[in-house]
Order: sequence, then C-alpha cells, then structure tokens
Amino acid sequence: MSDKPRLPGDKSTEPELAPDGSTAAKAPASSLDPDAAAAKFPDTDRGQGASTSMKHPQSDALRAATPRLAALLGTVSVGKSVIFDHVCSARGREERTLSGGSFTVPTGRLQTKILGAGATPTRIVDTPGISSLFADGEDGMITRRILLDGDVDALVFVADGKNLRRSLVLALQLAEFGLPMCGVVNLMDMARSRGIEVADEELAERLGIPIQLAVASERRGLGEFPALLQEAQVPRVAVEFGQAITETLQLIGRLLEGGPVSTRGLGILLLGGDLEARKLVKERWGHGMVERIDTLVTALTDEFNRPLDVVLTESYSAVAERLVAETVQVRHRSPPFMERFGLWSQSLSTGIPIAVLVLVAMYYFVGALGATYLVDLLNSKLFEGVLIPLFTDAVQPIPSAFVRGALVDPNFGVLTTGLFLAVGIVLPVLFCFYLFFGVLEESGYLPRFSVLLHQALRRIGLTGKGVVPLIMGCSCVTMALLTTRMLDTRKEKLIASFLLILAMPCAPLIAVMFVILGRMPLYASAFVFGFLFLQVVIAGWLANRLIPGRPAELILELPPMRVPSPWSIVVSSWRRTWAFMKEAIPWFLIAAFVIFVIHWLGGLQVLERGARPLMGGLLGMPDNSVQVFMKTIVRREAGAAELDRLRSGYTNLQLVISLLVMTLLLPCVNSLVVLFKERGLKASAVILLSSTGYALVAGGLVNHVCKLLGVTFG
Repeated sequence: MSDKPRLPGDKSTEPELAPDGSTAAKAPASSLDPDAAAAKFPDTDRGQGASTSMKHPQSDALRAATPRLAALLGTVSVGKSVIFDHVCSARGREERTLSGGSFTVPTGRLQTKILGAGATPTRIVDTPGISSLFADGEDGMITRRILLDGDVDALVFVADGKNLRRSLVLALQLAEFGLPMCGVVNLMDMARSRGIEVADEELAERLGIPIQLAVASERRGLGEFPALLQEAQVPRVAVEFGQAITETLQLIGRLLEGGPVSTRGLGILLLGGDLEARKLVKERWGHGMVERIDTLVTALTDEFNRPLDVVLTESYSAVAERLVAETVQVRHRSPPFMERFGLWSQSLSTGIPIAVLVLVAMYYFVGALGATYLVDLLNSKLFEGVLIPLFTDAVQPIPSAFVRGALVDPNFGVLTTGLFLAVGIVLPVLFCFYLFFGVLEESGYLPRFSVLLHQALRRIGLTGKGVVPLIMGCSCVTMALLTTRMLDTRKEKLIASFLLILAMPCAPLIAVMFVILGRMPLYASAFVFGFLFLQVVIAGWLANRLIPGRPAELILELPPMRVPSPWSIVVSSWRRTWAFMKEAIPWFLIAAFVIFVIHWLGGLQVLERGARPLMGGLLGMPDNSVQVFMKTIVRREAGAAELDRLRSGYTNLQLVISLLVMTLLLPCVNSLVVLFKERGLKASAVILLSSTGYALVAGGLVNHVCKLLGVTFG
C-alpha cells in the first residue's frame, strides 16, 4: 500500500548483490580504495588521527553553537561506552536521572582541549544499545525517554562498520527528531579484516551529517570527536512512507504543534505504539488528544492490517540497504577464527560443550576467586584484621551502649554488618562478575549462549536471557537480582527474582554446604543439589502459569565475535560496580540498623520462641535451629557455619533438611534490600511470602517422606 521508500534526489537503481549475497558497492572506486581508507587513521595514530572528510573550524560562532548535552546512541556492542570513556574526563561523571525518576544513565563532561578555553562545556549521555527506536524492554524505553525529554541538543550515532545497514536503520529513525547529528563508524579494524570498506565521505554526503571512521578500542579516530560534535547538522536524509502514513504524520504534527520535541519524531513513536510518547501527549495536551491520535493510529493499522512499527521499520531498512549499496564495498575473505567460534557456539553439538566450559569458568572466576578468595582475603586481612578492631576501639569512649552496639555489634552493627559486609562481600563479587560478564558481552558470546538455552527456559516463563541471572545466582544472589534488569518483561523479572530468592544457594553458602555434606554419603550431596534444581523447574513452571503476561520473544542481534579490549572491560566494570555501591550502601546501613533495633528490643528472642513449634513439628529440627536461621538472614554462610558448629546435636536427615530450608526459606539481608529496590514493595512482599510458604511445605514433605521411607542419609 505504501510507496517504495527512497532517498530524496536519489536516482540510483536497486542494490546489486555480490555472489556471496552481500551488498556490492556502487561508490566511486577512489573513495573505497583500501590504501586511501587506511590512511584516514594510520596505525601510528593514537587519538590524533581523523577522517579526511573532517574539517576543524575554530570560529567563535561555531564554538557558541556547541551543544550543552549530547547523547551517544547506537546498536548493542558497537562501542558507545568505549567512546564515552575516551572522550569524557574521569572527573565530573555522574548518573543522570531521567524524567519520572525510574531510570538513570551515565553522563560525563566532554574533554575539549583542542577547542581552547572558550569552548562551551558539553556533557555526554551514554545510552544503552538498542536495535531499533521501537525496541522493547528498558533499554528502548530509556532511549525514547531521552529523546522525548527535550533536553538533548545533539545526537551522536555510533555505527558498526561490520554491519552498517543495521546501524543506519537506527540512524534514519533518530534523524526524524530533527536534532543536529554526527556519526562515528566504529570497529573499522574488524570490518577491514572481513574485507569491508566504508566510503565515509559518500555516506556523510548522503546523510547530510559529518561522519568519522574510528577504532575506538585503540583510540584511533577519536581525537577529532569534539570538532565532529561541533559540526553536527540536522540530517538532510528523509524516508518516505507513502501517502497514508505521510498524511497521518502531517495531521499528528498539526495537532501537536508547540511541543518540546519534533512533531514528526513524536508522531513516528505514536504510530509505533510507544507508551512514553502517549504519556507525553497526555501530560501536555490532555487525554482527549490521546484518544484522537489513537483513532488515527487504529484506522491506519486497520488499513495496513499489521503493526505499524513493522511497516515503518521495513521502510527504514529499504533506505538503509540503498545507502549501504552506495557506500560499502565487500571483498571476499576467509572468516577469521572468532567468527568461526561464533558459529560453533550456536550449534548444539559444539555449543553445549562450549557453554559448559564457559559456565565452569564463570563459576570459578566469580564464585571461587571473587566470592571466596577475595572476600575471605578482604575480611580476614582488612576488616577483621584492621578495620573492625580499629572501629571497635574508636567507639569505646562513647557512653551509650546502644550507640556502640548499633555501630560495631558483631552480628548486627551498622559498620560490621552494613558497611563492611557491603564493601567486603558485594564489592569484590560484583566487580568480578562485571569483569567476566563484560568479556561475554563484548566478545559477542552472550547472545549465542542465550539462544542455545532459549527453548528450555521457555518452559519456566523465561527467555534465553534468563540464563544469566540464574547462573549468577550460584555466585551471589544479590548480584544476580541486579542482572534481572536485562530481562524484557515484568513477568520475566518477577519469575527470575522468585527463583533466585527461592532456590539459588550463593557461592559462600555452597562452600559451607560442601563442608557439611562432605562428611555424609555421596548421595546426600546428590539429593540436596538435585532437589534444588528440581525446585527451580517446579517453581518456575508454577510461576509461569500464575503470573499474568507472556515472556517476550527472544529477539537478539548476534554481533560478530571479537576479542574484547581488556582495558575497556576493566574501566566499564569498575564504573558499574562503583555506581551500584554508591546507590546501595545507604540501604545496607539502614537494613543493618533496623535489625539491630529489633535485636536490642528483644524481638529476635520472641521470634525464636514463637518459631519453635514450627521447627520441631513440621520440619523435625532441634529448637536451636531458630538461631541458625536468624544468622542466615545476616549472611547465609554464617547460618551454615553455625549449623556446622552445632552439627553434633543434629541427625544427618536434620542437617539435609536444614540446608534445604536454609536455601529455600531465607535470603540474606543484602538480597532483601536489592529485591525491594528492584521489584518494589508489593511484588517483593508477594515473592517473599510465596517462597516462605513454598520452602516450609517442601521442607516438611522431605522430612515426613524420608522418615516414612526410612531414609536417614547415614
């Protein structure tokens, strides 16, 4: 029904395809000459080179036009964060809160040494990677909210030189907002290793914005970034959708005149059904305007008989294809090793062994190195050896016993169980996780691993993305709860959080469990871990049917495999870890103080007495099991260690039941804090009540069934 999309003034024919199915180039041979292209950022250049298409005007008028706030946008794993780290000074970085207060994005101050002291200060926003402006999930929502807030003065789209068509689809969508734009075509070293050459001058002319080729991991092509941003221009390229869509967009534009953003860009989002755009219209023009626009969108959808975001994306893709045909040349070369490794990772026969090796490596790096060695080293050498005695001595002159206890009580003190546990346990584990996760993310392996396990996880209401938080729960449940942010729907986040709270023993707890189970027959260990795995399957199956909604379809772009940059991973991992610690430490301190007050008032003793009938009657455990579970609330491994200390008063069956209930029933304080922060009060309360009831029923069944069958684990 719609006219064929085209570039204004474009008289070229349809793209030709090379014999291997790739797009052949139509740009002039001189602009695609490999030697000429390589000269644009020679190997000797470290941050000083620039594309020959770039000029460096230094006029005062141009300086005055420098944007105050610019956003880095691009597809997943395209190198935005690497560019952000290179062009923004380390000082002055912060988290920018978007409208509504539910999302934050990193911001930094642009280094403008080459522009002189008179340059206008510019801040850069580092946005998450998205495949399309219509992308589902939080990442797409964050990007759209940045565009709709109306605060951004310029856009910098970062393109993937290996897959320029995908990046250009997003660039064409961003151009609809009428903001000054410039582009960085990154990963050109990997593109050339695949025989891909990009004619940046031709591409810049077609889009009507300045373009820079770059290898961000080596700082090549980034020295001109401030000048590139100064030269940003409103794109001249436009996509035509046919009469029906064009007339609807024009009508929406007339209705929404005077808004904070481009009416065409806002109209595109409204046609795509974006909730953030609808919210903006409702707040500025009222509910009646939303209804009028809904009527237009419904009529247009009925005319096309399919979702409008699909129709729009097809138009953008067609224009992107033609741009690639005119600016990109592909010479056939044998695929490099990392590309072959990527193919092996997707095949069941080779992908499963590779996945097992990756999971084992992840467990040892995060679980053994981070959660065991580094945590023990920090606690024994720094905290218990130096800081805790130092602070204990420092608070002795305080006359109030309550204040002294609130600060340094060995079990519930603000410093000993709040600050020290947060910094001594969460920080090293989280940093190790981000390091390993960064390798998986930057290398391109993570999407392939998710695809491999997608069908199995669908049974419990998750997609392939859910494998990451579930696996990381075996290292640190607190950290795993944070990784649920990567899931697309509320249902998936609730199911993953429920399974993590219910049945995932963290690495320190697993270590103590092995100490206890090591003194029992081998089948006791097999029973405990097999039972926990079975609970994930059963609980996930039940949650999938009880929680409304459907999991999102697994739509993943598979970026090419590559060797990640160690420095960029370290910098990014530390930035993520530090951002979390600044946000979370106050919550840890508050939680520790609340528990101490309950303990000081005798509340824990009351709970112990009240729980004894339940412990003895349903679970068949000794009375002192209550104190074991109380310590488990503070630290799971502390409860397990207390159980090991009291094991002489337990039978092997009671020890097995205690370990199971300890894992199923009570998350540590850190996990509780993060759970309430991530899922909110209502959802977290439901998760905790459900997991508590489930754990007691499961523990009671194990107790009575084992006694009935005469199983003692002796």
